[in-house]
Amino acid sequence: MQRLIACLSIVATLALAASARADDYPSRTIKIMTSSSAGGLSDIFTRVLADRLRARLNQTVIVENRPGGAANVAIGACAAAKPDGYTFCVIEGDALFYNQYLYKNLTYDPNKAIEPVVNLFSIIQALVVNSDLKVKSVDELIALSKAKKGTLS
Repeated sequence: MQRLIACLSIVATLALAASARADDYPSRTIKIMTSSSAGGLSDIFTRVLADRLRARLNQTVIVENRPGGAANVAIGACAAAKPDGYTFCVIEGDALFYNQYLYKNLTYDPNKAIEPVVNLFSIIQALVVNSDLKVKSVDELIALSKAKKGTLS
């Protein structure tokens, strides 16, 4: 929770810093795009962020979900957005990096179209198994899967 608050503080500070350059910023709705579908982790985080920015900037902040295409839909929309400080994107850094090697025909140039600003949050993934399996490593899980072919799911 402390990390979330710290990240929100950073984004709010960036937004306030931008307003120091332009006295009338923000003068209209701010949009934050995310590559997550509604209810996904990135969506929830982005909605909390939008609520905090809305209160801090006294301006409407909307969240626009752009799921699909291994985040290419959201990244492409973000890359095509007018660079006026009113559209922000919360996307997976992994997708921004890896998709250029996985997909031949991207609608954006990942090295020019998007400029990462800050890592807002990290998702830790883990491989877990039922403790009744009595395996303590990936190698043991693979060996068990081979020994009991077709019985593990």
